[in-house]
Amino acid sequence: MAPHTAALRDGLGSRLFETGAYEDAIAEYRRAVALEPDYEPARFDLGNALATVGRTEEAITEFRAASRLAPRDGRNAFALGLALDRAGHGGEAGPELRRALALAEAARDEELVAQIRAIFERAR
Repeated sequence: MAPHTAALRDGLGSRLFETGAYEDAIAEYRRAVALEPDYEPARFDLGNALATVGRTEEAITEFRAASRLAPRDGRNAFALGLALDRAGHGGEAGPELRRALALAEAARDEELVAQIRAIFERAR
């Protein structure tokens, strides 16, 4: 029986992603989003999979949606900032990464804080 909820489709997509079946994962994440457009985990996971296969502009769209749906989640802002940077949108990337840092610090997410600070250090 095929999964019929966004969470189940997202979970299937994640399993496919873990095996390296990125295009199949993308298809499952898209199905999850079609079932529930405001399901933030699927938006984030779809963005991540799209970024992995080099479809950065599409990834940006999904990371923007994830950030809109969960504006206090630093990982969304971080992923969006990285994707913007990779796509050559440096003017947008810096503020988004600074926002991600502020959110990560507020959440006391030391791992994410360290990742973001490392990016800022490399950029110097």
